Amino acid sequence: MVHHGQQVPPLARGAITCLTAGFWVLLAGCTGEAAGPRVALSDSAGVRIVVSQRPRLAGVASWTVSEAPVLAIGAEEGDPAQILFGVRGTVRLSDGRIVVANQGTNELRYFDGTGTHLLSSGRTGSGPGEFQFLDAIWPGRSDTVFAADRANNRITVFDASGALARSFDVEPGPGISRPFKQGMLADGTILASSVQRSGQRNRQGVTRDSVAYLRYTPHGQFDGIVATVPFLELFATAVDGELVFDAVPFSQPAVVAVGRDRIFVAPEKAFELRGYGPGGTLEVLIRRSHDPVQVDRSQREAYRTQALRDVTDPVERRQLERLLDEVPYGAHQPAIASALVDDDGYLWVETFRFPAPAVSRWSVFSSDGSWETDVRLPKDFTPYQIGREFLLGVQTDALDSEQVVLYGLVRDGSGSPEAQDPAS
Repeated sequence: MVHHGQQVPPLARGAITCLTAGFWVLLAGCTGEAAGPRVALSDSAGVRIVVSQRPRLAGVASWTVSEAPVLAIGAEEGDPAQILFGVRGTVRLSDGRIVVANQGTNELRYFDGTGTHLLSSGRTGSGPGEFQFLDAIWPGRSDTVFAADRANNRITVFDASGALARSFDVEPGPGISRPFKQGMLADGTILASSVQRSGQRNRQGVTRDSVAYLRYTPHGQFDGIVATVPFLELFATAVDGELVFDAVPFSQPAVVAVGRDRIFVAPEKAFELRGYGPGGTLEVLIRRSHDPVQVDRSQREAYRTQALRDVTDPVERRQLERLLDEVPYGAHQPAIASALVDDDGYLWVETFRFPAPAVSRWSVFSSDGSWETDVRLPKDFTPYQIGREFLLGVQTDALDSEQVVLYGLVRDGSGSPEAQDPAS
């Protein structure tokens, strides 16, 4: 629940799929066809439109992910360096070391390839190499690591040894304050986002904010807006004389994925991603066949139960119950929950499902926008980096304990573009 216009996070992510002997199968449908039909054309503005009806590798076990992690970092007790809380990102360096952004302590923790803690960089504060809210990391060239601090509005760069190299402030931009840093393109361009509030936020009913994706130079100077797209729908009602906000259930969450030379967003409920170049030009629309999931009574009840589960304060609970009694539910679930561009330039897109199934389904698209295959990933696993032979991310359990885990990945039946180093 949101008071006075604070933003509510989107619905919990959907989950995942099917076991074979020792591996999760990245399945691509059951048609038995070797190649899925695809339509590619351009509109009058030169935007490439790619529509796929089924994966190219439909009916074959194309890519596989190891059933169990090959490496796990994190424990509930013991060595403090192994106790993780609020992981905001993790990257694997060229020598196999793993860097974890542990927001709970505002540290970057470095581990070797066996999971042994090597060192920690950063701490809570406002000085050089310190963080108030460590909210993202991404890799730079030559094993440098960029760390974004939302509260200090700053990006800090650590060298290959984990030592502080430099830091710079991120300009807010016209009418924008504290942009949320998203990632970096190959030329060093930094992408950030900022919620643009609707002018109708002060009234009851449904309003819809927008989100602006912002471009910055490698040293933090504002360099323009890449795109502005619709954001979550919000519902406001008066409870005990106070205007209370919450997200409209099953509205489309903000989805963004940063590649080497393109930024992908999914602003609508359809299975469509818009690919923008660094300058803000819309270059490609990627669409995939998708059967909309209608929101039925059981899903509405499950949503209500989840929303109220951890609300113990009687006043807040009464307010939230009142809001949930009045909020309009979306007719259909969104198609897309999240997206990520891997180190080889493939776009991975997670299908939205609520309540979360046993496994999550990810569709993988090649650099030309074609639907390559489908992947099933383990439940409650959030990937942060996908390499040629691995997936690295965070796994949570029923008690929300966190581990950073590394899964093996085998890609069969696909070519891959050469990976490029991001700019330092």
